[in-house]
Amino acid sequence: MRVLILALVTGLAAGPAAAESLAERAAREKQKKENGAAKPARVFTDEDLKKGKPAPPPPGGDGAAASSAETSSIESGFDASNRDEQRESWRQRAKTTAQELAAAKAAVGEVQARLDQLKSPFRATNPYGHGNPDVPIVEEELAQAKERLAGAEKARAELDREAAESRIPSRWLLDQ
Repeated sequence: MRVLILALVTGLAAGPAAAESLAERAAREKQKKENGAAKPARVFTDEDLKKGKPAPPPPGGDGAAASSAETSSIESGFDASNRDEQRESWRQRAKTTAQELAAAKAAVGEVQARLDQLKSPFRATNPYGHGNPDVPIVEEELAQAKERLAGAEKARAELDREAAESRIPSRWLLDQ
């Protein structure tokens, strides 16, 4: 009983002290807001945005087109003379890796479906695959299919990394 009374008395005594510190804190926060309002926020204008952009090429004939082609080839890291060949080469590589990735995903799905059928609790013979000699074989096939999928995903990631390092436009890797 004494412990309960002591806890009650100390709890009531701490209440007003906590309220005072809360009031003091609220006053400090209000003062911070008032002091912070004196500093205006940075406003970006069209002039600021134009400073960050390169100047557009001057309008003109072939000279302007040639200079913009040179600029784009310098920016993207490849020669403009064989641009179409490079684009087709990258697109073909991307298409091949995408086909390999799709085939690997389909193979994993098919093998997983077979394994699910073998391990079905509703099979009259060997429910949950217990004692079925095909289960370990299909599980091994599934592991191999998952390894092929991981390899295909790694190949695609490597292609994306190589394209980024070569500064190849990402739209070249899309199947069109």
